[in-house]
Parts: sequence; C-alpha cells; structure tokens
Amino acid sequence: MHVEVLRRFGGLAPRTLVGGQFTPGQGDQTQFAVAVATFGLFDADDEPTCPSASWKEPFTAGLPSEFARAVASALDEGPGLPAGTLTIDRAGFDLANSPEMIFGQAAVVLKAAMAAEPSGQDADTAARALVSTR
Repeated sequence: MHVEVLRRFGGLAPRTLVGGQFTPGQGDQTQFAVAVATFGLFDADDEPTCPSASWKEPFTAGLPSEFARAVASALDEGPGLPAGTLTIDRAGFDLANSPEMIFGQAAVVLKAAMAAEPSGQDADTAARALVSTR
C-alpha cells in the first residue's frame, strides 16, 4: 500500500509518496522498519523517478536518510496496529517540494490506512478522514 500526499499552502505545494507493507505477527508488539536510500538528498539529481498521481512532475524514487527520521518518528503517532511489522519500503520525493514534515504526515496517513483494514474499515476512508483533520 502507498499514499501520496500533496498539501497546498498558498504558493507552496509540499508533496511526497510513502509506501510499505504490514505483516501480521505473534504477541502484542508492533515493530517498524524503514528502508533508507543509499544516496543523499543533495545527490539525487540522476536517480530514477516514479510517477505522481497528483502532480505533473515525477518523484525521485527513494527515501533519503534526511527524511527517514521523520517517517520513523511519525510512526508512533496515529492509530495502533495489531502485532506484526510495518515495513516502509518505498518512497518518492521532490527535490524542491518535499520538506521533512510532509514525510511524517504521509507516514501517519499510511499507518492509519493500514490499521483500518484489519478492523474491517475502508483504508481510503480512514486516510482521507485523517488528512482532513490535519
């Protein structure tokens, strides 16, 4: 599952793509794993791209360490997941329009969408409800 977040603040349009998978497990703990790109934010000009559903320009594929910290920190927020592992294994960013805070917001939305499914709720509805309150 992945989420693409585009916010509009006047002339600014911060955006990102964050995705992953949840694997149910035994016990009562939820673990988080965040895969980090091997390049830095400022060496990403020649890296592969992935399409954007909400913007005319594609994303640079990957999650630089500068943004991975925001994702990892944000996973403690929002609704809980059952026991298992949530792995963030895909991402996309815009060199000019992806501030750190948008990655944290996207991670919380992704987690909410993933938490909705085991309880029988619609993932899109849960994600949209969370976005409309932030």
